[in-house]
Amino acid sequence: MSESRSALPKNLNREICSSCKIPPVGYMALAPGLKMCFLPSHVFEHVGDFPDPGLHTYYDHRVGDIEDSLPKRRNYRASNLGFTEFIMPRLLAR
Repeated sequence: MSESRSALPKNLNREICSSCKIPPVGYMALAPGLKMCFLPSHVFEHVGDFPDPGLHTYYDHRVGDIEDSLPKRRNYRASNLGFTEFIMPRLLAR
C-alpha cells in the first residue's frame, strides 16, 4: 500500500529570521498579527531546558522513519490538530 503525501500547510512560511539570520523551520500565522515561529533546537545554547517532544507532525513528509512511541501525525489536518492539542494546554498554563 503506497502512502500519498499531503500538501504542505498553506499558512506555514519558511523564511530567514530577520533578527538572527538563522532559517527557522517556519512561521505560522495563528491569527491576524500573531505568528508562531518554529526554530530548530540547535540554535539555542541550553537545549536541556526544552520540554520533551510530544508528537511528530507532517510525518508523511519525513526523510526517514522514526522508531519511538510518540504519535505520528501524517497530514495537514491531523498535524495541526495534534499540535494544537499538545501546545494549547502548555500555553494556557503559563
